[in-house]
Order: sequence, then C-alpha cells, then structure tokens
Amino acid sequence: MNNKNVTKLNEKQRVTPTSKVEKAVHHLITGIHAGHYAPGQRLVESDLTQEIGISRGPLREALKILAAKDMLDLAPNRGARIKRLQREDLHQRFQLLETLGTLAIEGLPDQDKKTLQQNAPYPLQTEKTNVSLTSDHSPTILALVVNYYCHLAHLGQNSLLADYIFKLNLTYFAPHIMRTLDVNVDILEKQFSKVKAAILQADTLTAQKAHQNWCRQVLEATHLLPASTSKQGAF
Repeated sequence: MNNKNVTKLNEKQRVTPTSKVEKAVHHLITGIHAGHYAPGQRLVESDLTQEIGISRGPLREALKILAAKDMLDLAPNRGARIKRLQREDLHQRFQLLETLGTLAIEGLPDQDKKTLQQNAPYPLQTEKTNVSLTSDHSPTILALVVNYYCHLAHLGQNSLLADYIFKLNLTYFAPHIMRTLDVNVDILEKQFSKVKAAILQADTLTAQKAHQNWCRQVLEATHLLPASTSKQGAF
C-alpha cells in the first residue's frame, strides 16, 4: 500500500467515528425534543445501537456529549437516563430566561425599524405564526421564544449571551415542560407578539416588560407543580 492510500485510510478512520457520534447525538436530541424519550427514561445501549445503526463506542461518546450538555444523567455502572427536571430546577431556568432575554433586548443595536428588520437573522414580524399553537402544539411557543432571544443576542453581536440562552435546554425539553405546566398558551402567544411589536418600534422598555410578563406567566405555573420531594415533583 503506497503512502497516498495510507493517508486516505487514516483520514477515513478519523472521519468515520466522528460522523457516527454526530449521528447518534442528532438522533437522541431529536428524540428528546419530539418526546420519544421521556424524562427519567433509562437508555439501553443494545436497543440504541440497533435503533441508530452504530456500535457501542460511538454511542457512548454521544452519551458523554449529551451528559456534558446537561441533557442526560450518566453514572458509572448505571447507564444513562434522560435528564429529569425538578420543579426548582425548572423555575430557575425560567428565571434565567427572564434575565437573559431582558439583556438580549437591551443589547439590540440602535437602528430604525427598516434596518433592524433587514439585518435580523430571524423574522421579527408581528404577524401570528403559521404554526398552530393548540394544546397539542404548545411546545412550539416555548421553542419560538427561546430561539427568538438567541437570535436577538446574535443581532446585538453577543454570541456568549446567545449561547447561555441556548444552554438552558428549554427547547429540547419543550414538549415535557409545556405538557406539565398548567399555562394558557394563547396568553403566552399574545405576550410574545407584544415583545416583537415593541422591538420593531424600537421600544425597549415595552419589549422588556412584555417579555417579563411572559416569563412570569410561566414562573407562576411552575409554583403550581408538586414539590420535588414527592414522586410527581420531577418530570
């Protein structure tokens, strides 16, 4: 085998495991977001290797990556389980979203409506989203809000802030969160529309107030969850 072929083989060996790991990570994240994997569910390696079509090595690397992202609990000799959010944990995440979202709005550049709309990496229009926000699709509003503030942070050239918002993992667990909370989705959607409308009018104070009202609606709902000391206190 000549040196050229050896080089190609070495490159293939380096690339293939990475692609398999990424495949497993994508599969698991998609499954969590879709509700296929429930909070607290134990992940069986033998089932996952067949389901994803990879060996245990890349799968275990993928599990480590998701554990580092705080999406899994990974313990020696106990395997992996989907992260189970306690009431206090969920409440704290929404408190952080309130603070970080306020900072994202505050950090927007001082531009007129037209320029802001043109430069936005995410639609800032006030029209109602074309995605149904019925009770069956309630996770949509949470995902929209989180992604929206990530984009606002990027628009304000604050990638670190966007990263913090994203790492709250509210988008990935949106189906479980919104099905657990007793919250009026229509009210949340109206508050979110007020945020967008105020931003387009460069009315920072009104946008921040609407954002804070949105978060407080959800925070009040988290208080209604059972305490984490009970069996129903986590999800």
